[in-house]
Amino acid sequence: MDPIDNPYAAPALADASVEMVDAGPGHQQLQTVAAGLKVLYVGLCLSVVSFVLMIIITLTTSLVDTARLLSGFTVYFVAILLAVGQAMCISVPPETKARAFAIAAFSCQILGLLSGLASTRFAPLAGNLPSTLLFVVFLRRVATFLDRADLVRQTRNWFMALGVTIASTIAALAYAEVLFIVVAFAIIFVFIQYANLINYVRTAIVLPTRRMTI
Repeated sequence: MDPIDNPYAAPALADASVEMVDAGPGHQQLQTVAAGLKVLYVGLCLSVVSFVLMIIITLTTSLVDTARLLSGFTVYFVAILLAVGQAMCISVPPETKARAFAIAAFSCQILGLLSGLASTRFAPLAGNLPSTLLFVVFLRRVATFLDRADLVRQTRNWFMALGVTIASTIAALAYAEVLFIVVAFAIIFVFIQYANLINYVRTAIVLPTRRMTI
């Protein structure tokens, strides 16, 4: 589709003077999805900030217990934010064929939270990987519905980067521990790419370049 005909073009092309039209329930459902994606993005950013603070506290003070308490609280709080954001995304219009993936991702997130109540503070992370995988498929379906081929390509690139990260981790465990440095950078890259993908899809929903009718 030519960019000029795309109601969900990149934010840079958005015209602030264009008025959104509330044309029906599909529009409202997409706005709820956009709000859910914003909650997810805030949660991911919060996890980064808290992780950096935890490192600073650990390296510059003797408050190790405080750092551990902060990490435990943050893991649960972020997991709850992610679950809330994914729950809001379940309202996605059925035409996107993405709702089942949002439900599955939310279910995995909840299972991780419930398992955390019975075990360690890091248990919520156990459900995070399958939840993330399913949610990226959800984002891909939404991007396809919005006719955003660029965002669809980004989801494919994310899966490729994740595959490289997993392969590097296996290689590091089996052959060379020095590869853990590569793994660390790969994980950071995948995390940033995931957060950006969420924000890009949200922006594609809330900043159309022309009137939208659903």
